Amino acid sequence: MSDYRRAYQPRGCYFFTVVAHERREILTEPQILDRMRNGFRRVMDRHPFQVDAIVILPDHLHCIWRLPEGDADFSLRRRLTKRTVATGLDAPTSRRGKKPGLATPILGAPYPRRT
Repeated sequence: MSDYRRAYQPRGCYFFTVVAHERREILTEPQILDRMRNGFRRVMDRHPFQVDAIVILPDHLHCIWRLPEGDADFSLRRRLTKRTVATGLDAPTSRRGKKPGLATPILGAPYPRRT
């Protein structure tokens, strides 16, 4: 089991990677890109943060976020953004050719983040 600590630093800068579920190459599809763009905006309206950098590849993305002064709740923003991206999308076909249910995740679990 991993033994790492999360640093919650107000005005902190956070790097993280998110992969598509089962490493499907779907993150550069127009519907998913629009969903990510809108999801980021919606979360930023309620819980401000700055996107210092983002790289979106077909099966994963890398982000660097900076939080506002006096705020260290990176996890809330990350969770809300992921939920917003996944909500309302039709589930893609799995690699095995089966049609998964709508509960199939779009995004996989994140790698440990670095501060």
